[in-house]
Amino acid sequence: MRTAVAASLAVVTVAGGVYLFGFDHDNGQKNGGGQSSATDKPSAPANKPYTPPSGYHIVTEKKFGFSLPIPDGWSRQEQSDPDGNTVDRTQEVRYLAPNGLVGLRINVLDFASGDQVQHFEDLEVGFKDKKAYPIYERLRLQETKYQGLPAAIWEFKFRGEVRMYRAIDLGFGKEGEKEYAIYLSGPDADWGTYRPIFDEVRNGFRILS
Repeated sequence: MRTAVAASLAVVTVAGGVYLFGFDHDNGQKNGGGQSSATDKPSAPANKPYTPPSGYHIVTEKKFGFSLPIPDGWSRQEQSDPDGNTVDRTQEVRYLAPNGLVGLRINVLDFASGDQVQHFEDLEVGFKDKKAYPIYERLRLQETKYQGLPAAIWEFKFRGEVRMYRAIDLGFGKEGEKEYAIYLSGPDADWGTYRPIFDEVRNGFRILS
């Protein structure tokens, strides 16, 4: 039985660099519990002070120019995992839950796309490869705004090595400037537990001035 694995599910070349996304944290553990839905809430304005709730702490990523709330007990993935999947320290930060099944990734690219929805549709092509991902289901992909910036939200399900996963990805940025993506994935069966983590990170994410 393998230990917890953080596998990059796809690598797609885009303007400004390589956008890596997807976690597959399967370590043979069984997961129970049902799935509940969570509604989207507007993000706090970028200039509004933010205080993390109990169970979270603020992490400042000076190299990438942002700060965000991280659940207590989560660890920053600094090294490649046992399967050789690398962490691209030039444009991404990864955090893993203690159980190794839930992953948060923040990507930063040099140049934002002019169409955030199209950007995600281009990335989605990798998930439609039946050989790599026998099961993929888009739940939604739509245009939105985030902290006043053009944005898109993408939510989907996919099959990992042991179980079904669910993921949500928020991409945002002004065309020609920095582009950011906040991505969270976890077991679909327990999505009602993990989705609020994404909401908290989204609400507390701040671009440093």
